[in-house]
Amino acid sequence: MIKDLFNKLWKKSDNPYPKSFAKRLTRRIMLRMLLFMGVPMLILFAGGYLMTNTFAVLIFWQLTKGQYEEVRRVTSEIMVAANNTAPFIEENLDHPDKLYDIMERMVRTNERVRSCGVSFVSDYYPAKGHWFCPYAVRRDSVTIERLTIGSKQHNYLHADWFVEALQKDTSYWSSPFFEGTDKTTPLVSYLVPIRDRQQRVVAILGVDLSLDWLSNSVASIIDDPKKESADNEYSSSDKGEGYFFIIDSTGTFLAHPESQCIINKKFQDYVTNDPDSICAHKILKRKKNFEDELEMENTEVIVNYRPVEDTPWTMGMVVESWTIEALSYIFAGIGLFFLVIGLLVVLVTGRRAIKKASLPIRLLAMSANDVAKGNFKAPLPQLKSRDEIHLLREAKIGRAVQQECRD
Repeated sequence: MIKDLFNKLWKKSDNPYPKSFAKRLTRRIMLRMLLFMGVPMLILFAGGYLMTNTFAVLIFWQLTKGQYEEVRRVTSEIMVAANNTAPFIEENLDHPDKLYDIMERMVRTNERVRSCGVSFVSDYYPAKGHWFCPYAVRRDSVTIERLTIGSKQHNYLHADWFVEALQKDTSYWSSPFFEGTDKTTPLVSYLVPIRDRQQRVVAILGVDLSLDWLSNSVASIIDDPKKESADNEYSSSDKGEGYFFIIDSTGTFLAHPESQCIINKKFQDYVTNDPDSICAHKILKRKKNFEDELEMENTEVIVNYRPVEDTPWTMGMVVESWTIEALSYIFAGIGLFFLVIGLLVVLVTGRRAIKKASLPIRLLAMSANDVAKGNFKAPLPQLKSRDEIHLLREAKIGRAVQQECRD
């Protein structure tokens, strides 16, 4: 059975003209079409790739800009609130107990403020003791607790941030730190000097922003940002193919999808193909709207970053390069696919049109073949068209048949 099928498929045809005119014409037309369309197809594919690549980068840049605006809005609100609160504190320096009300109101009216305190220099109020820091902290969405901070165990007078703030004598954002009472909550403070009537700095107002909120606000772009690896270490694969981050002037993470990176890790630690961390230095120099390609933890990535105005922070977005490459190839391939489908449609419809157009030639050839075999009464095909085929029928075959009939 198989042998018979093989012989049938490969048996040489008895027809001396196995190739039809319609098929040959279709093949020639399609061959020339492919030759002429080859270059446009390549151009279409390359153009689609470049266009998608460009738009993908622009889209990710817009995502960074959107997150930036949200962070900028919150930091601006905190700065304005702190700067506006400082005069009220200075007006009530003679009434230290009223400072608790001011601290509580500061926390209650600013939902992003986690805690707030005003730390006085040593023995400013002798009746209050060596340390005096009215403090208010948000425990939940409703409860705000009042505390007095300062003791031998929590000696803020010798803390680096307090000494630095007194020396700077200006408002600024502090380095990140862990909250003094629980030692686990990561915070960053906006510090404002408080002056007495002689314009001496007598206290530092600290308004605390939770870094957990920052990390939650700059969530992962793709996939689940909360996955953790087995050894609980930073891994780019844990964050999907894209994520946001915020670093301070030293490169320390203030916001990151992996909580263990906050305060404990620096951005430049993960630039694996740059021993001198050139890209990290570019970021720390705070160039605006900068974009670079580099390798982080053996993964090619694109980093888009911009400085957060009025802060020493830089916000960035990391996207694995293959993500944009894949999107570019997919969309370019889709365009090429539809073009190929269009060519196939042209092939099918064109072949049918050519077959229909060449049918009179085939019928005329069959009639001529009958005449050649001696069948002079064979009818000639009726042709409606007035073209070369009709002319051939009337001028050649038709006259030959008529002559033979008269003879």
